[in-house]
Amino acid sequence: MARLNQYGLRRVLGTSALFSTAYGNVGSSIYYALGVTAAFALGLTPVAFVIAGLIFMFTAASYTEATVMYPEAGGSASFARHAFNELVSFIAAWGQMLNYIITVAISAFFVPHYLGVFWPALHHSPGDIIGGIVIVALLCTVNIIGVRESARLNLVLAVIDFATQLLLLLLGIFPRGQTPAEPLRNSIVQVNSRIAALDDGDRIRYLHIGSNFLQPDGTISPLVMPDFLHPSEWGYLVYTGSVWGPVMDLLETVPPAGRSPAPR
Repeated sequence: MARLNQYGLRRVLGTSALFSTAYGNVGSSIYYALGVTAAFALGLTPVAFVIAGLIFMFTAASYTEATVMYPEAGGSASFARHAFNELVSFIAAWGQMLNYIITVAISAFFVPHYLGVFWPALHHSPGDIIGGIVIVALLCTVNIIGVRESARLNLVLAVIDFATQLLLLLLGIFPRGQTPAEPLRNSIVQVNSRIAALDDGDRIRYLHIGSNFLQPDGTISPLVMPDFLHPSEWGYLVYTGSVWGPVMDLLETVPPAGRSPAPR
């Protein structure tokens, strides 16, 4: 039996495995971070993501430089030990550990809600909680079996994720203002016409759902948009009911019958 000549971790992962692992750790956050960020940042959501992107860029550059200087396991904890001392390294390691625990918990809790499209019981408690526990247990099992098996699973999931992003559904800007006389209504129509021109009938589709938020006389009900700009809970139900069918068509599944009309 061959023996290792020196202590340390062997390099057993290729470029594709490393990419899929990194993509899974970073790219998966879009499925839960986007909605949470938009709920609090509102109109400043793009600014928040630009700032986060800059921070991530600097972090990635720091990791790249430090990894080349100190090619050993440990990540930020190892870097902190070389730059400062063991105490700082200990704090950094525990910070990373807590970060991983929180990320795993959030990711595992959101996955059942996505799968709830196929199994409605996962949309609510206790189905979503049980589903999250099962997902964590399965991923732990895969990691215990081996890092190569874990990397292969990451690669498969990354390919599936890329495949779902090959289809893009463009939505027109929602109407604003209580009455059709609102000056921005005409501007919105002009912008939406430019967005519609991007529809190639293949991978990019345009969907105009703005009329679903309007009453027959062109006004917006306060029940749909209390401030005549941001949708209410009912407004989001109208939104979901309007895009569900087209999204299911893109996924080649049978859409549910009907859609949610705007209340009067």
